[in-house]
Amino acid sequence: MKPVGNNGRSAPFRATLDGCGVNSTLCSRNASGTQLLLCNRLDDPRPVRAIHMDQAANRTCHYGHVFAPRLRPGQIDGYQADGPVDPPNGMRFDGDKLLLDPYGRGVVVPDSYDRNASRGKGANVAAAMKSAVIDSSTYNREGDTPLKRPSARTIVYERRVDGFPLNDLVLYDHKHNERNGPGNRDGSDDRRSWSYGIGGPMDDPAVEKLRNREVKNFLTATLLAVGTPMMLMGDKVRPTQHGNNNGCRDDDEESEFDWTLLKKHADIHRFVRLLIGRRLPRTTKHEFKPMSLNPLLRRAKGPWHGARIGQPGWGECSHRIAFGAEMRNDKLLLHLILNTYGEPLDLELPPVENGHENPWRPWIDTALDSPHDIVDWRSSPPVSGYGCPAEARSVVVFFAALE
Repeated sequence: MKPVGNNGRSAPFRATLDGCGVNSTLCSRNASGTQLLLCNRLDDPRPVRAIHMDQAANRTCHYGHVFAPRLRPGQIDGYQADGPVDPPNGMRFDGDKLLLDPYGRGVVVPDSYDRNASRGKGANVAAAMKSAVIDSSTYNREGDTPLKRPSARTIVYERRVDGFPLNDLVLYDHKHNERNGPGNRDGSDDRRSWSYGIGGPMDDPAVEKLRNREVKNFLTATLLAVGTPMMLMGDKVRPTQHGNNNGCRDDDEESEFDWTLLKKHADIHRFVRLLIGRRLPRTTKHEFKPMSLNPLLRRAKGPWHGARIGQPGWGECSHRIAFGAEMRNDKLLLHLILNTYGEPLDLELPPVENGHENPWRPWIDTALDSPHDIVDWRSSPPVSGYGCPAEARSVVVFFAALE
């Protein structure tokens, strides 16, 4: 996929060599201006070149992109991004700071590296870690074969220390940054979590079962969504930062991966593996179109439902929604039910004209214990009739053959 002129392309996500130069991509929904910075040496006090990304010509949806001709492997670079400063909503743009390429395959660290330089006022170019353009074709894999997978079929795992990990969204109602120092005033106060009881880990089996269910709900919604999912490293085994949503202040065991969680939360790990296994072979061509969510929803043919077929509830008091999706290459229909209500509900499955008396087969029910919460498609038996119970705060997914 070669860039068009110097505007570049939005995919793939990373600095990509093509023999004539490098295509670079950066995702930011709220940035008002971005630049690609090029340096000759690790400790350059200022970039030797700054390439501005025009908000029209160099942007596709939320992705800024640019093609820099004649760049070669080993080029040192980074980004600058201007935008709003609105800490309560998680935005702290600073156009003076050099940013690492989040998709970069190489990182270089100058002798003058100073972590605190990223927090103070002014430029940090000389003291910042930077990215390096890597030619992966020259890497010695010692006989291994690289994965040949398009970017739309990848899942991005980030190791971040700002914000809650997924597990803390169900463990804590509020941030707990007391150990950071400034009276729990650091970190965002944007509250999007619920502990389902007393905050923190609990031994109550009923609370823990509900928390586990909600984790699976979040993972299902993320991994079945259109586009490239962004997950925090370790979320598939429920790590916790003990309510600290600004862990960048603590470079210690709190932010390290706990390998014992693989055994403790083997059910969640299995659930994610099967979700990803079904996600990878899907059709991805439509995901490369430069289209935001609203136009995509307007073009979608999948019908919306509520407790009854064709009767979605869009009111403020509605706690459930169901919708259909078509997987044309697989010749399958999906029916997804999201019940956020605190009580079980009886819903309907839509009719399918494929000649089968009982066309629908269950795939996911986050209210069930492992291994029944997600099953292998090939071994799932059909359900009788068109009724469907959905337990409280659960996601249920069915599939049916188109013919």
